[in-house]
Amino acid sequence: MAIPNIFPNTIGFSSIQVTSSGGTAPEFDVPYIIKPTEGGASQTITPKNIKNTLALLRFTAEWLGYYLITFNSTASGGTDRLWYFEPYKNGGALGYGNIFYYQNIVGEGDSPCYEISSTFIAKLQKDDYIEFYNTLKSEEPPEEELLFENIQTTIYQLEQVEIH
Repeated sequence: MAIPNIFPNTIGFSSIQVTSSGGTAPEFDVPYIIKPTEGGASQTITPKNIKNTLALLRFTAEWLGYYLITFNSTASGGTDRLWYFEPYKNGGALGYGNIFYYQNIVGEGDSPCYEISSTFIAKLQKDDYIEFYNTLKSEEPPEEELLFENIQTTIYQLEQVEIH
């Protein structure tokens, strides 16, 4: 069920929730897009002036402006490896909002689960889009696949109308 328009003065906003990312076989130092499993993404609020591509976890701006963007998730698997999360704008690395993280082994037979979060501001033109990528920074691939779970992403245009 969509939440009613609770941001009447905000020019643009959207939010996407994903249960789990699709699996991938990562290669050393090759970024790959974080995508939901098929049919696993949903809108948590009705978007306003933002186009969502749920299959790619992509936000596309319909107005020029500055946007506050968040990404929150837990990551499991990919143990004993160094990883690098980064947002992309129009298919290229944004250059900030990046996170290095290491998936430690926590115990015999236990799979680690860590929170991965990033909040950043980006200037977007009309039709600019934001996606999220991950990169394996350890040369040896992990034995256990890394999965992003319980992903919540949001975008809010920072300019508002009718406020004096």
